[in-house]
Amino acid sequence: MENSEYSGWAKVELMGRNVLVGYVTTRYFGPAALFQVDVPGVEAHEETLVEPEYVDGVWCPAGTVVACPEIPSESPLVGPTTIYRLTACTEDVAKKLLKSRRARGMAVVKMPDGYTKRLESHDQEAEFDEDFHLDPDNAD
Repeated sequence: MENSEYSGWAKVELMGRNVLVGYVTTRYFGPAALFQVDVPGVEAHEETLVEPEYVDGVWCPAGTVVACPEIPSESPLVGPTTIYRLTACTEDVAKKLLKSRRARGMAVVKMPDGYTKRLESHDQEAEFDEDFHLDPDNAD
């Protein structure tokens, strides 16, 4: 039986709903084969939300600028039996997928025009939603 190898950019979907995106190469350790997925890191950056979503407990409309933390690079080895699907792609597609996979810990930098984020004095009995105010009629 002849061994075959894979090397190239891919989205690797693993059992347990884990997803890796990176450059995949086959590694042999005696008769056993593993796939090394070199996942490039993403530098800390700011981006503008295309769709509304919760950020740090605040519902933010599309157009909100958020700070995204750094995602460090990694190079895990995965066994072929743990792979549900491997989808080959180009480097450009892989890097777009990496940027779209946000880590938790984003922070609101700027709300879109017409919305304000107002921190009021903290009242221990106040609900969290009352600490923030989104006012589409106020164009501060």
